[in-house]
Amino acid sequence: MARKAARILTPTSTRAISRSRATSENRGTEAGFTLIELALVLLIVGVLLALAVPRLPSLGGSRLEGSGRRIATLISYLYDEAALRGRIYRLTFDLDREAYDIAVLAPYASGEMSESFVESWDPYAHAAVLPDGVGFLEVESPQGRATTGTRELYFVPEGDVESVTVRLATAEGRQLEVALDGSSGRVAVMDPEALP
Repeated sequence: MARKAARILTPTSTRAISRSRATSENRGTEAGFTLIELALVLLIVGVLLALAVPRLPSLGGSRLEGSGRRIATLISYLYDEAALRGRIYRLTFDLDREAYDIAVLAPYASGEMSESFVESWDPYAHAAVLPDGVGFLEVESPQGRATTGTRELYFVPEGDVESVTVRLATAEGRQLEVALDGSSGRVAVMDPEALP
């Protein structure tokens, strides 16, 4: 029996010792939050969220703007690279797959004369798929408007490129235009709703 009593009184962890000391020293002054304090904190968090959430941009809108900037940068880059490297680049918009890819005609890249386009090996100009919720609405060029199929845009070393407008849209109906001025090589990203 004495052995059993000794086991019960012997603390098995330091946590048990610290709890017993804390409760014996601070009887009546327990730490914690009152219900009023918790309600006040929840009220403040609710007010801050109510003010902050409407100011956050929609996820689809930021994907649309990111895709538009990416395509504009790619077009500008291919325009400059064609002139700098003396190569012909082909940018193909696949309106059905919501994707685009780049190919290059480098006639003497392999040491032999080649007349076929090969997939671009450039780390800055690579094929991509538009993000979820963003798609091609249409591609407009001197050849006409295309809403399905593929449309190719060629970049030649002489800098004479056809003008083109690529319209992107989200599932919610928000639109963005990427327009290339073929004579100057300038690319503009515009919101058609913001135009006068």
